[in-house]
Amino acid sequence: MSLTIKKISKAQLAEYVDIAYRGDEELLKRYHTAQHESVESAVFSTMILIHDMSEAKELSYYKVCWNKEPIGYFVTFENVLYSFGIAIKKRKKEILEAWWSYVKFVLGKKFFSVLYDNNTRAISFLEKCGMKVVEHNLENHSILLSCQ
Repeated sequence: MSLTIKKISKAQLAEYVDIAYRGDEELLKRYHTAQHESVESAVFSTMILIHDMSEAKELSYYKVCWNKEPIGYFVTFENVLYSFGIAIKKRKKEILEAWWSYVKFVLGKKFFSVLYDNNTRAISFLEKCGMKVVEHNLENHSILLSCQ
């Protein structure tokens, strides 16, 4: 059993965001708000956010595969884990630990992640991986986490 990552283009990213979101009803209901009634609309919304950030920063896009099967994605810039997702049926300890090792390899020893504060599930996951909340921005409802 092995996990691999591969750099992809922004044009390819939506396919992997879809894989990460499909079947995760809690993600759609709780974290993407009521405006998203489908996986497609949540993927579209995510891609808009990624596109907007790509106007300001040079982003890197990665697909994540488990035994050559695509299971998710992550997006980075500079020392920031910007967006990520792994298919719900693949969120197993072995896979998540291997994925996290790749994230740390790509970003280095010290990096950050910014999430909306209502995304408590992802914040909790990053904290379990060793990241710490360093700032809570009440104005834009975001949490800044740091990995050192």
